[in-house]
Amino acid sequence: MSDTFDKLSVLDSFIEEVNSYLPEIESNLESLAQSPSGTMPGYMDAIEETYRRTHTIGGSASMMDFPGLAHVAHGMEDILGDVL
Repeated sequence: MSDTFDKLSVLDSFIEEVNSYLPEIESNLESLAQSPSGTMPGYMDAIEETYRRTHTIGGSASMMDFPGLAHVAHGMEDILGDVL
């Protein structure tokens, strides 16, 4: 019972955190798609920031027991990590 209560008590914070990261991730991915050769100023910064955000989302999703979201986030993290 306490595990359920604890998860419910932080669910709003989790959703807020994820939602705060999504616009930045989307913007970074759109910018990166426009410069696939890596010539865009801030190219590596965008990759690193997106990597950090997806890592955080994946870890938080795992702790909140959202395996689907965790799987997608960790998959993105793996791809971005290969670029770094």
